[in-house]
Amino acid sequence: MSGFDRNGCPLSFGLGVRFHWNTQATRQARHMVTAWGMSDLGLASYESSGEDRFLGYELGQGRPYSEETARRIDAEVSRLLSESHAAVLERLSSARDRLDGLAQALLERETVGGDELVELLGPRPAR
Repeated sequence: MSGFDRNGCPLSFGLGVRFHWNTQATRQARHMVTAWGMSDLGLASYESSGEDRFLGYELGQGRPYSEETARRIDAEVSRLLSESHAAVLERLSSARDRLDGLAQALLERETVGGDELVELLGPRPAR
């Protein structure tokens, strides 16, 4: 194993990107569940007020909910992350040929104009 992926990028770069994405995605999913009421747990907020938030403060404070609720929150966060990950993998897998074409064009020319981008990836999907 050389430490580089098939495109010559250091493998650690991919790990760093994955770590950053995991951290951001976990934070977002936890907010969805604990602050914004976007889960099967309902509209209740399970998040502390955010006052006096400095490193370690929340560790010394008790949670305003039970261990069972904490387990349910963790399960919801895990479910959201798993579903999102599966959806992203499906979208990337279904576009693999087009993305490989884009990567090859960028390796050859370093830049791709708008018209060529549409040619390589197809028109932008309607929202």
